[in-house]
Amino acid sequence: MAQAMKRIYGDKAVKLGIGPVIADGIYYDIDIEKPLAVIIIYTQGEFSDLCRGPHLPSTGRIKALKLMNVAGAYGRGDSKNKMLQRIYGTSFSKKGQLDEHMKLLEEAKKRDHRKLGKALGLFMLSEEAPGMPFLLVKRDGHPDRA
Repeated sequence: MAQAMKRIYGDKAVKLGIGPVIADGIYYDIDIEKPLAVIIIYTQGEFSDLCRGPHLPSTGRIKALKLMNVAGAYGRGDSKNKMLQRIYGTSFSKKGQLDEHMKLLEEAKKRDHRKLGKALGLFMLSEEAPGMPFLLVKRDGHPDRA
């Protein structure tokens, strides 16, 4: 991904941050002087990157790629540093594997405890304490009986 960004926008326009592997794929922090366009994966060729890789002997083994999200992130996680663009992605050696992964993510969203707990009236969240759920007790004192 980083190599493709440098090829598309030029070596001087793209400043690389970090790009580690995470549980659900990868992300890459970049500082880019131009807005994001279509991203294409190329062979590695002359590309060099400071990372623990290589993760694959060849990018040609990637047959299915999905960019999951784009967000902002401070360089090295420090708010004193410049805001970078973080690109999240995942890849698989077969398209069917990517399709199955996306299906599992959709199923997990349906079963998210934060969504279910609120829908079932088990707890509420408050803007004053966003990380602190408040358990809701039904009138008879039992959360499982109306």
